[in-house]
Amino acid sequence: MSRKYCYKFQKIKPVILFIYEYRCYICGNQNAKNHVHHWNENPADNGAHNLIVLCEIHHKMIHGKIVISEMEYTPAQAHMLWLLDEIWLKIG
Repeated sequence: MSRKYCYKFQKIKPVILFIYEYRCYICGNQNAKNHVHHWNENPADNGAHNLIVLCEIHHKMIHGKIVISEMEYTPAQAHMLWLLDEIWLKIG
């Protein structure tokens, strides 16, 4: 994986954690150590709508091929993710 993708992920990761209030998308567990996961399993796709927060347990389950069929966002989350994607496109 190129450095550009890793760099972008490291920069966007704390913002994603903040948007989701550090809560696991599946169980709602709020923990500063929760993980940011690429929903489509493509680590090069660091678009804000492709990143979700998961606790350690659910992150392992997702990599064990448990599937989240559709993402749902609060209106505030959707707006912040849209803004974040717009910013990333400009500084890309």
